[in-house]
Amino acid sequence: MEPRPFTLMHFWNILKEEPKDSNTVQQDGSADQAGGSMGKRPLGRDAAKKKKKANSSSSGRSVEYANKFHDLSLKKLSYLKDLDDDRRNKMARLVEIEEEKCCTMRLHQEHQLALEERKLRLQEEETEIRRREAEEERERQRRAEEEEMERWRRADEERILGVDLDACPPALRQYYQELQSQILDR
Repeated sequence: MEPRPFTLMHFWNILKEEPKDSNTVQQDGSADQAGGSMGKRPLGRDAAKKKKKANSSSSGRSVEYANKFHDLSLKKLSYLKDLDDDRRNKMARLVEIEEEKCCTMRLHQEHQLALEERKLRLQEEETEIRRREAEEERERQRRAEEEEMERWRRADEERILGVDLDACPPALRQYYQELQSQILDR
């Protein structure tokens, strides 16, 4: 639809000062059938609301409303106080629970620490036992080696003492005689 120029300007100039409706309602509530009240327009929406509000605020209903509002405010304050007391009680309970939790955690940690200390002591004892066993094993091996060496020495001494000196060459005979005399001196 294309915009067109306003062609009824001559009617507008005549009717712009006239009331919009021929059946306007007067302020007292009676209808005017004769074409309105010469030049006055009816109240607009905002003005009607303002007038209605001014009329209702001066009535006894506003006092009743204020009393109800005051009662509701007191109830709300009482509820908030109860709610505040409940919150305090809940917070106190939460603090107690948290303290119990901390105490339990501390006891648990102390128990864990005691177990760790015991475990460490047992490991130290086990290490000491293993060290002693290793030492004893080394001592047994040393003794076994000494006994083996002693057996070898005795076997060698027996062999040297058992050599027939008459059958040996003279240089070897003198060597074996010295060895036999040393063995017998011990």
